[in-house]
Amino acid sequence: MGSVAITFRVMPDEADADLEAIKSHVRTSLGRALRDLKEQPIAFGLKAIVAIAVIDDSAGGSEELEQTLSAIPGVGSVETVDGADAYQQEGPMTTFFRRGNGREVIDSWSTRIASFRTADLLAVRRSEAIVGQFRAAS
Repeated sequence: MGSVAITFRVMPDEADADLEAIKSHVRTSLGRALRDLKEQPIAFGLKAIVAIAVIDDSAGGSEELEQTLSAIPGVGSVETVDGADAYQQEGPMTTFFRRGNGREVIDSWSTRIASFRTADLLAVRRSEAIVGQFRAAS
C-alpha cells in the first residue's frame, strides 16, 4: 500500500482558546505524520487549526487520529477535510486544489488544499464516488 494525506480542521472550544498550546498538542499527537500546521480564520475572531498528516494507506483511515485530536484540552471539534478535485505540478511540488463551482480548470477561484514534494508521490488516485458528491453539490 501507499501513503495518504489527510487534512484535519481542529476547532477550539472557545474563541479565546490558547491556540499555541493546542498546536503543540497537535504536533505531539500526529508526530512524524504531520506535514503542515497553520491557523485559518473562521469568523468573529475564531480561528481553526488546519493540520495535514500523511499516514500509511493500510492504517485504516483517519478515525483513530481524529479521536486522538478530539481528546486534546481546548478542542471543541475535529473534522476531516476533503475536496481536492484537481492537481498540478509547481516546480518540485505537486499542489492539490478544489476548483471553484462550475469551473473545469485551476484558476483564481480554486482553493489550494495541500502541496507535496513530487518525488514523494507514488500515485494519485481519484475516487469517482467522492467526485460525484462534489459535482452534485456544485
